[in-house]
Amino acid sequence: MRAAEQEATRRFSRSRQGMPVVDTDIHAMPMPDDLSSRMPKRWRDYLWGGRHSLVSADLVRVRSFAARSDSWPPGGGVPGSDGDFIVEQLLDRYDLSYGVIDLIAIGTSGTGPRPYTEAVCSAANEWLAEEFLAKDARWLGSLNLAYEFGGKSAVKEIERWAKEKRFVQVILSMRTEKPLGDSKYWPMYEACEEYGLPVAIHPAAAGGNLVTGSGWPTYYFEDHMGYPQANPVHVASLICEGVFERFPKLQFAIVEGGWSWAPWLCWRLDSSWRVMGEEIPELDRRPSEYVREHFWFTTQPIDEPENPAWLPELFARGGFEDRIMYASDYPHWDFDSPNDALPPSLPIETRRKIMYVNACRLYGLVIDDAGVEDAEQ
Repeated sequence: MRAAEQEATRRFSRSRQGMPVVDTDIHAMPMPDDLSSRMPKRWRDYLWGGRHSLVSADLVRVRSFAARSDSWPPGGGVPGSDGDFIVEQLLDRYDLSYGVIDLIAIGTSGTGPRPYTEAVCSAANEWLAEEFLAKDARWLGSLNLAYEFGGKSAVKEIERWAKEKRFVQVILSMRTEKPLGDSKYWPMYEACEEYGLPVAIHPAAAGGNLVTGSGWPTYYFEDHMGYPQANPVHVASLICEGVFERFPKLQFAIVEGGWSWAPWLCWRLDSSWRVMGEEIPELDRRPSEYVREHFWFTTQPIDEPENPAWLPELFARGGFEDRIMYASDYPHWDFDSPNDALPPSLPIETRRKIMYVNACRLYGLVIDDAGVEDAEQ
């Protein structure tokens, strides 16, 4: 590590004063060779024949792969393809306790043949297990599933990896074919509940539907700003379709989709339920109670008011302090390092919850945080 980087790490360590960090959104990107070597020849030939791309290019990105300029591995490949480089640049540099790897552009949208999509997801999970989970105990993984083709494929892949406890969730693109309360996804939810796997919903360029309700945005600025638009639809669908009555232990993580809209959505859902609740008699409680019991959110990109001093009040008044988790969004250009993500004006207990306590609760992690509060005071 260069001298300047060592000094930055020392400054960071002093500012954090020993507080653990769980990063809930780190992106890896397998190269085509990484996946094709793990796929049946039939679908390996399909991939290399150019019939399907692993990465969608529907929208212009501010930078290639929306990545930091320094995140390209020195040995070649694209950002996120070299696990050792990510360890050096992220896990070690910031002394992370755990990091959750999310693969979000590997063919899960359902636009290719079902057996091909299943092969891609299976290969991606193998790559993640072999190149990340097996090499560093701090890595946690998100399972990739061919979820748009009905339940059997997704359930089979969940069962295949059920004994690998460091796969801590499944991950879906927010651009799904149907709102996520639809019954086509229920077999997957049943398996997730059985094996204690939360469901992460994440933005992705690939997918069957738009972020907006009225067409494709013109600029990346619009698309990036609009990530939260799809999430209220999914939240409302999951509640109104009775998913949590059927699967009361199921949990969802809204990743990279904002969180300040959640209090507003709770108010609107409850207001509508008071006058139209007879349409969904399966619900015996206010919709906002389901939101607060079944949904989690991540910080990046954090919703920042124009006056930073208002952020602590926003956290407190929103009532979701126990449901928000730190995320760096590495290696994207708008990466938030652990020392910059939250203002020091936040109360220590709020910072503890966001930086690691909430993630430990969701994913069943154990971290020795003895002495953290004393060091912070």
